[in-house]
Amino acid sequence: MSVRKVWKVPAPGRPEAAWGYLTNSYVLPTERDKGAGSDLLQFIKSWARREKLELLIVWPSDAAYIFYERAGFERPGDPLVLKLTEEWLQARRNPRHLTIFCELCSYDLRTAFI
Repeated sequence: MSVRKVWKVPAPGRPEAAWGYLTNSYVLPTERDKGAGSDLLQFIKSWARREKLELLIVWPSDAAYIFYERAGFERPGDPLVLKLTEEWLQARRNPRHLTIFCELCSYDLRTAFI
């Protein structure tokens, strides 16, 4: 499991805040249902609380939803998503454009669409 700390856009009068993007979660099929994933997720949740993250977000596979729901994750509704495929492809061909494109976003697009 990996967690990317994502800083929220600053706002006047609001303290600095961040959230966590949880990704790369995988347990070998032969090792599932033995507690390793739950233990690791518990460690990450404790770390996120110590870091004072506002929330953790994960886009699980269909089979993993129940695992995350057992750990307290909820489905409050899907966010609105605009896939900028053409802009992203152009940015990948032009490294300078990629840097500018990513700096304008609230999360790291270099990992969002790869």
